[in-house]
Amino acid sequence: MPRAAHFSEECYAKLGHGIANEIVGWFNSVDLAYKIELEEHNEKNFHQFEAVLRAEIAGVNARNAPAAVGKSAVLPFPLALDGATP
Repeated sequence: MPRAAHFSEECYAKLGHGIANEIVGWFNSVDLAYKIELEEHNEKNFHQFEAVLRAEIAGVNARNAPAAVGKSAVLPFPLALDGATP
């Protein structure tokens, strides 16, 4: 559960509510920006990983296809993502 930044009452007393609230607002906006950037970065990395994984699965299936004709397949089933058949 997300939590917003806030200062102690002692800090509000020393800085004043206006300045303390401005600093808190700035920290919260920076935090939100970093969260959005991290989410976008993770999404990009996942798509790259998925593309590599699909290519590897296609390669494994291609290597096993000729062997399956001779009944000496390395894997007894084709590999696929999301339960789909290749």
